[in-house]
Amino acid sequence: MLQSDFDEFIQTNRSKLKGRSDPERIKLFIDWCNKYGIEELIIRLSGESKSFFDKSYFLDFTTKGILLRKKSWSRKLVDTGYVAGMAPSPYMLVSDKLKLNDIPKRTLAQTRDINTQKKNPSNHYIPYTDIIYFDMTRGIQTLVTNMFGSTLRHNFLSFMTEENSYSFMLPVGKNGQFEKIHFWLSAIVPFDVTCL
Repeated sequence: MLQSDFDEFIQTNRSKLKGRSDPERIKLFIDWCNKYGIEELIIRLSGESKSFFDKSYFLDFTTKGILLRKKSWSRKLVDTGYVAGMAPSPYMLVSDKLKLNDIPKRTLAQTRDINTQKKNPSNHYIPYTDIIYFDMTRGIQTLVTNMFGSTLRHNFLSFMTEENSYSFMLPVGKNGQFEKIHFWLSAIVPFDVTCL
């Protein structure tokens, strides 16, 4: 989304945004994007397959679907920071802390490039309309310990389409608390998020 598009959204919806809760603001933003055919990144999670040696992904939740992007091995090994969170535009709707000048140009370019990323053969895109089942499971399953001896904690995310099923571990250190992830996913996806 271009800054001019975001400014137009703010100007045309200023009165509707006042007094609304954060999820209501995000939902209004998603509806506006869908009305004008704009696909925008809303939330990014970091997901891993069941084994450490399997693939790791960025799970990009957009206004219309989920984009699964494989992480490179180097990114998987050095990705120590907090990954989960809202994309810049939706975050500016719920926080006064972030201003456009604070966002690196590289980050803005990545969030605007969804259509190009959907065409990349190493990525996989699932429209929300194809998803027939979606659940999150709270978990502190001890799969392995890290080199410091502390256990690695994960929550779990699964969803299914007519053709495939997908399962991911969501590392707590990279994605945050189960309740926050469940809260925001429930606010942005157009179906029920089953909580187990």
